[in-house]
Amino acid sequence: MNIGVVGLGYVGIVSLACLSKMGFKVTGIDTDQKKVDALKNGCSYIYEPGVDKLIKDGLKKGKIFSSNKINSSINDLDLFLVCVGTPSKADGSHDYSYIENVTKEIAICSKKLKHKKVTVAFRSTFQPGTIDKVILPILDKYKATNVDVVYNPEFLRESTAIDDFFMPSRIVVGTSDGSASKHMNQIYKSFDAKIFLTKFKEAEITKLIDNTWHALKVSFMNEIARISETNEINISKIYDIFVADNILNISKHYLRPGGPFGGSCLPKDLRALESLSKLHKLNNPIIENISLSNANHQEYLVNKILHRTGKNKKILFCGVTFKRNTDDLRESPWLSIANVLKEQNLDFDIYDSYYSSNKTNKEKNTFLGPISENIVSINDVRNSKYDLYINANNSIVDLGLKSTNTVLDLNRLD
Repeated sequence: MNIGVVGLGYVGIVSLACLSKMGFKVTGIDTDQKKVDALKNGCSYIYEPGVDKLIKDGLKKGKIFSSNKINSSINDLDLFLVCVGTPSKADGSHDYSYIENVTKEIAICSKKLKHKKVTVAFRSTFQPGTIDKVILPILDKYKATNVDVVYNPEFLRESTAIDDFFMPSRIVVGTSDGSASKHMNQIYKSFDAKIFLTKFKEAEITKLIDNTWHALKVSFMNEIARISETNEINISKIYDIFVADNILNISKHYLRPGGPFGGSCLPKDLRALESLSKLHKLNNPIIENISLSNANHQEYLVNKILHRTGKNKKILFCGVTFKRNTDDLRESPWLSIANVLKEQNLDFDIYDSYYSSNKTNKEKNTFLGPISENIVSINDVRNSKYDLYINANNSIVDLGLKSTNTVLDLNRLD
């Protein structure tokens, strides 16, 4: 089976790399020529541990190809995995313009397939009803009768995405009638995970529920931590007691007091579920106030930093990507906090595991905005003296600090 991966962002490039390792021939397709060129040169345009090695191995074995057009590849492909972005619109709903463009292009190109069907599996995050209201009408308009549609949500976490791909907690495959998909079966037949076969809507809402729940867990435990800290209660003890119950409290993941949530998934999908709730005029105060709680927590951490700093103190802020071992700045709370520190005219440097190691990459560093001038290398850090080290995304572990160094750890509230 030959597979095309449309969209070479985090989900797309990881899926491509892992599928090539499984032995499939995979073509990476993206309109961004920089991403296509990076793939041709044996690397990923984004950073994710282990992906570059898989890409190099796949190219060497003749398993990976690249293109900036769907049209040039469709004759050779059996399955498309669509992994393009669905960013938030002003009202919190998803922007489906990339999805619409890809669907239209596949529909038009499918006319070349005279005696062959192609499966198009969407991995991008959708609100329920998107396939019925957005995707299928486009396919109908262009009479793309030889296209089978599947919705296959991904559960990849940045910095551990390869492990998450090969060891999923479960697999969800949505089809029009809830039956199995031949091409998806070929991908997942060797996976040791339960496969849920559903109709489109059940599959579409799965990712929104997951990420909204994860966001709720982060916010809930941070609220408990604030109450505990202001009442001189040992939050570490409370945390240990709470997560010891794996029957009712289910899981300790994300239930860790510390930093606000951020990144490309939780905030966006939370807004989408908020939008869906408002669309149906439902009163869901928990969901509607998770973002507010997260913003309040970020403000709380800013005030905590300002309380510990002064005009005569030299500060090192460790980590601005939303998570260590990524280059992702999308909705990073640490980037927002660093920008507040800059607005306060504090004397501070920034060390980040990714950006400090790529200081010479001007294109990457433009993503940082004004604080790019505060980024220093690890050698600069070692040759400087700081009064306070602020641990944001855990980049601080690269520095090998002594116990005598003064550290304010934003990932712990105890």
